[in-house]
Amino acid sequence: MKKIFPLYRVNYSFPKLFYKLLIINLLLDIFSFWSQPGGVTAVLRITLLYGSIAFLLVLRKASFNINKPIIIFSLYVLGQLIFAQDVAYSLKVSLQIITSLMMFFVGYGIIQNENDFIGYIKQFYWIYILIIVNTILSNYFKVGSDNYTESADYMVGGLSDLWNVYTYSLIMLPLLIHYKIRSKYILYFVSIIVLILLILSLKRIAIGGVVFAIIGFLFFFKKKMKVFKYLLFFIPIVISLSPFYADTLEGRIEARADKGRFESNFYETEARYMELLMMEDWITNFKEPLSILFGLKAFDTRGALHGGERQFHVDYTLILYSIGVIGLILYFSIYFALFRKANKYFKKIKKSEMLMDEYKIHIISVLVLLLTSLLTSLAGQMYHITFRMMIFMTIGAIFRLVAIRLNNRPDQIQLES
Repeated sequence: MKKIFPLYRVNYSFPKLFYKLLIINLLLDIFSFWSQPGGVTAVLRITLLYGSIAFLLVLRKASFNINKPIIIFSLYVLGQLIFAQDVAYSLKVSLQIITSLMMFFVGYGIIQNENDFIGYIKQFYWIYILIIVNTILSNYFKVGSDNYTESADYMVGGLSDLWNVYTYSLIMLPLLIHYKIRSKYILYFVSIIVLILLILSLKRIAIGGVVFAIIGFLFFFKKKMKVFKYLLFFIPIVISLSPFYADTLEGRIEARADKGRFESNFYETEARYMELLMMEDWITNFKEPLSILFGLKAFDTRGALHGGERQFHVDYTLILYSIGVIGLILYFSIYFALFRKANKYFKKIKKSEMLMDEYKIHIISVLVLLLTSLLTSLAGQMYHITFRMMIFMTIGAIFRLVAIRLNNRPDQIQLES
């Protein structure tokens, strides 16, 4: 099959809406500042996503067997609601976490052929465009100040706490280039702008996620010079464009310095560091064995650390403290199953030189997505749906495409068991 697929010639196996879910969710995030928590954007999101899950898993009778650990973890999380002190709050957080995981099945279910996958993956190009347009309009109309530096020099609308969207959209660039979704120079241009906008965020984990992903691609690709060639192309351009953003970057760095964030002992005041100390003490003392094993707090850690309404800052401490060691094991079992499936597919495509040429980048992208998500979880936000959808829905879509190609039966609808 040719690798050039113009954007206007994609025919979908399912309603077009399924192949636009990431874009729609990003738009809901952008306009979220116009809606109260639990308001119209939240209702639209939950209706859209659970409608999609119901359609594919109930009406289309898709199989859960493609990743049972997701179902087991989800049932365990919902079972924790029995012990919730604030059922409404725990239910909201639990559904946010479960929803993004369940989108793995949607991504797997909507892919029936390579055209479907191209229709899905091209969303990331439009995500670049949305991020850029959102930044331009937010700064022009002064909407959505960045809550990280509490300054108005860099406005980002409703994306003020969603920098991982930038990270994971950039990770998909190699696949966009592979399928020639647009001219490679257009893709280079928009991705460089998104990268610069991410750098301006000063979010260490989100920026580190991109760096970590690059290292991942370098590690898994045998043709490392090809990756270096892209780096040697991108880095000088990012530096050469610095006159356009240097003042903003300098101002934001100074704002952080004024808060003492560059002091050698500043990390001791950060929530993620204090959480780790608290968890170490909590586990080693072993005064609450049932809580350590099962959590029994239903994803509600508010007030656990020096009072206040803020949840734990690190995904792993959030899971461990609220749903226990069992919950953490079940969560990691999802990743273990996905790594095993990726390894299984990789071993199969290695048997064919043609399949390796076509689909090696797909499996490497899965591995990089999984490994990077383990890193960015140090900054928390596992209950932010959009960027978590990017991870799990994309992995599901890639697995389905590779499974179809390996089985050489692209016309089948029944999902792999």
